Amino acid sequence: MFNRFFKDIKSRSLSTGKSKFVAMAAIATSLAALLVTQSVDLKKDSVSIIPQAQAAEALPQTLKESRVENQVPQIEPMNDEDASFSLAEVRQKKRLTEWIAKHYRIPSSNSDLFVTTAYKAAFELGLDPHLILAIMAIESRFNPNARGAGGANGLMQVVTHIHTRRFQPYGGVKMAMDPVVNIRVGAQLLKDLIKMKGSVERGVKAYAGGNGGYNSKVMVQYRKMKSVAVGS
Repeated sequence: MFNRFFKDIKSRSLSTGKSKFVAMAAIATSLAALLVTQSVDLKKDSVSIIPQAQAAEALPQTLKESRVENQVPQIEPMNDEDASFSLAEVRQKKRLTEWIAKHYRIPSSNSDLFVTTAYKAAFELGLDPHLILAIMAIESRFNPNARGAGGANGLMQVVTHIHTRRFQPYGGVKMAMDPVVNIRVGAQLLKDLIKMKGSVERGVKAYAGGNGGYNSKVMVQYRKMKSVAVGS
């Protein structure tokens, strides 16, 4: 009887142990499944870091196109084929370039640069390009390295220590001897003086510091430049 009792207890204990083991195994399996699920969710919510090249490929096509459209376009130098110059003006420039190169004994490439820049500056400011060229002829004889009294420099003999502010947009007075910068600054100065004085004659005279004979010299060169330009 007692043997049978102990056998029943032993059997029940084994059965209970098996049940507990099964229950614990089930709990462990559930916990593992829960951790895997959370791990997947975390991966979904995490921010992935990928190389820039791959990131660009991952962008929608519309965003790629938007980026291309917002890029700053490269500005190419203006040339004779641009719409800014008419065919007649291109021919005028060519005549002036050849004549100035020959008459003042300078390289044709330099002459072309000076004439083209004078035309551009004149059109932008509402001046006559031949007037700018005439002032260059009198001031420096188309020598970009010319230095005059009182700190005058370059093709249009701009006095740098007086007009320092005018060179700031171009990188400062260190650029005063650059032909393009010098012509642009000189042309703007001439335009301002003409507006201030009320006439071309008085503006040109002020450009030379009030020199009375300067006007007549400039006007002689001005008429010559216009004559060459039209092929006379």
